[in-house]
Amino acid sequence: MTSYQLIRVKSDQFWQPAFAQLSEHDLPPGVRTWGTFYGLFGLSRRELLLAVHLDEGATTADWLASAGLQVTDSRDLEPTARPLEFEPLSRPGLYVWRFFDIAASDVEEFVTLSTTAWRSFETDAEFASHPYGLFRSPEQAGSVSMTLVTWYDSLASWERSRSPGDEARENFRRRGVLTQESIAFATRLTGDGRTNAANAG
Repeated sequence: MTSYQLIRVKSDQFWQPAFAQLSEHDLPPGVRTWGTFYGLFGLSRRELLLAVHLDEGATTADWLASAGLQVTDSRDLEPTARPLEFEPLSRPGLYVWRFFDIAASDVEEFVTLSTTAWRSFETDAEFASHPYGLFRSPEQAGSVSMTLVTWYDSLASWERSRSPGDEARENFRRRGVLTQESIAFATRLTGDGRTNAANAG
């Protein structure tokens, strides 16, 4: 089974030294980086999100321990509609991570509503967007956490996408009915050339 892992790490300083610490240690066998992200909102400037692809039996525990970083959250992710194949993320822009807690019995409907909405959402002329991943967590006590990763070319596009066309809006509304809790982070890839913005303001 294809699996991914999302890891939230924190350092004593800005995220750049944390990224440097990770870069000094080779990835373990069977682990490939999908993307490494710093926060625009939702994460502190000391934090990074690491998204990795894991072959069967691979683990990140020793790698993270050797880098000396504090792991504040780690979750296993199983891809649903996307991604169908592993390909590292490289597109400059904004990556919004949204986490939805839903009933395990609603996962199939949640995925269908999302993929149906994407047909018009990612081709909307008012903004530039592309959903790169929709993952589910293992079931716990009848609940599942869904993780959605959507790229936008800018914050302005993300803001305009809050008012999509009728078809997408209705599907997202119905998806919201299934959602028990939701939270979002806005991030950029560590290598997208805009790292100085992390320390501004």
